Amino acid sequence: MRRIATIALFIAMTIMLPAAAFGITQKEEIALGRKAMLELRPQGLVHETPLNQVGEALKEKVARKDLPWEFWVIEDPKQLNAFALPGGFVFITRAYYERLDTDELAFVVSHEMTHIDKKHFEQQMKRAKEAQLFSILAGVVVAATKAGRGWGTAADVGTTAYFTKYSRKMEKEADLGGYALTKAAGFDAHGGVTALEKLGKDKSDPITANIFATHPLLSSREDRLSDIGKNEPAPPPRRDIQKVAHPNWKPDFPTKDDLKKRPGIAVRVVETGGERWDNKWRADFRSIVSSQIELAGKYAVRGEDRADSREEPKLSDLQDRDHADKLLLITIHQISSEPVGGADKGTQDYQTIVDYSAKIIDTSSGEEKTLEDIKLVRQEAATFPVDKGKLFADMTLTQLIKSAAKKTAAKIGTA
Repeated sequence: MRRIATIALFIAMTIMLPAAAFGITQKEEIALGRKAMLELRPQGLVHETPLNQVGEALKEKVARKDLPWEFWVIEDPKQLNAFALPGGFVFITRAYYERLDTDELAFVVSHEMTHIDKKHFEQQMKRAKEAQLFSILAGVVVAATKAGRGWGTAADVGTTAYFTKYSRKMEKEADLGGYALTKAAGFDAHGGVTALEKLGKDKSDPITANIFATHPLLSSREDRLSDIGKNEPAPPPRRDIQKVAHPNWKPDFPTKDDLKKRPGIAVRVVETGGERWDNKWRADFRSIVSSQIELAGKYAVRGEDRADSREEPKLSDLQDRDHADKLLLITIHQISSEPVGGADKGTQDYQTIVDYSAKIIDTSSGEEKTLEDIKLVRQEAATFPVDKGKLFADMTLTQLIKSAAKKTAAKIGTA
């Protein structure tokens, strides 16, 4: 199914691009970028305050100030990568973002913004020939049959792979333009050298590296930037943006062996009447809560099927069969995200509410302890529509649930 969808996508591109050889309007460019960005949504797209602050400072210095300019972290904890899509959409993987300090991040974002500012994607489209597109299609489909994870699947690379592979000449232009943009915005452009050094340590699999060959000849790029900056003093650091570098960052999820050593806790999610919360978000909600409990470091979540079944579970079964010492009972009062007002410039305001209460039950004694009730409310614009069946990382609802789950997990630790 995924391969069929990808083939259809690339056939559509072969039809579209000959007409695009004469240029596209800015409105069409933005629409094209947003459409391609939808492919990345399942990977997990989130806003990070330092990244947005860096992006806001940089976009004041670009030529194309009228683009929407959005900056996203992709929740990929392994691969080091950054790229941009037409229309002003810049992406950086979690693994790379966490390893960069403020100035390094500014250069990486500047480099990608330069690709957009200079319309490198459009230059590619003008040079593209139908035969070349079918060659790209064949390569992606072949790669997809060999890779079953991460970026390696056909559905994950699709349009983004095409739009993020630039020529060496364009990469050089983006390096030089990115250096100048970084400096113009008041960051230390010398950070470009160390940013490239960190990128060079990536150990991505060869299939992925072939599809996302966005950073060729890293050593020569480092040398070029070093030569530019030899006689330039470093500017004072920007004190208004604080991005803490994590050179040895890795996701802090416990291993299976770690979890086996912990006491167990089961999680049940119900409505105010006590019956199971029948909502399409339920599985994702439980997953977020469970991950936060396990990250808190005291309990391992066990007995999922038995704890969250339609029938109220027997505490003795949870304890004996599932080795769960505690049962976390979450009662949903309101979890919603509804549009407010009209859509503007491709975004829609949503009013989001996460309201639930929770208590801990000892599975051996039946003793109950009520935890703090949690109610979080936020209204903000969303790039993507709220999905009624899936909690995507970019949704404000997902972020609020994660924040609420952290608070609950912290309370469990002291219960």
